[in-house]
Amino acid sequence: MPLPIKSPPLRLFILLLFVVIELLLGVLGSWLNPSLQYARSAILHGEVWRVVTGHLVHLGLVHTLLNMSGLVLIMHLFGSLLPIRVWFCCGLLMALGISAGFLLFNPELSYYAGMSGVLHGLLLFGIGLALLRNELYPRWLLVLIGCGVVGKLFSEQLPSYDIYYLQEHMHAAVIVDAHLYGAIIGLSLLPLIDFWRKHGGRKT
Repeated sequence: MPLPIKSPPLRLFILLLFVVIELLLGVLGSWLNPSLQYARSAILHGEVWRVVTGHLVHLGLVHTLLNMSGLVLIMHLFGSLLPIRVWFCCGLLMALGISAGFLLFNPELSYYAGMSGVLHGLLLFGIGLALLRNELYPRWLLVLIGCGVVGKLFSEQLPSYDIYYLQEHMHAAVIVDAHLYGAIIGLSLLPLIDFWRKHGGRKT
């Protein structure tokens, strides 16, 4: 099936610029991460920028490349549905919400770095948008992909799930609760964005 989605020059430029910045942060991770990653103690002592920057830094270049590949794919599939500024705002809200979830429900989590939670939220958000607008792809395909993502999230919460399956590459456990929080926030944003789009929102 062809995917004839063409990103406007501005959207493509901003996406590429963001990816380049992320790759730079990935290369400089060992130097920057101590000051930017989510760190519970530091946040509680006033370093509040970490609730956002913790989702922008990664555990090395491999981790960065994995997440940037996911971001580019999501924006290729669904980026045309909303202005780039709205995607940015939604991603920011997901980052804040995930960090709030960590602070409230994961007191044992001392450190976190990565965008996988935000990406899970953006993916379900994009699928939901396409379903609401009934365009881009067949509904059955969107439902199938959405069910697959939800199934993955469910399996990650099972006691038998191995959270260390990527540890050999990133030297850290995968924080699956970030995926869950991101997905919940992504789905929660759907009615708000749909209301905004119907009452004055303009796609650019």
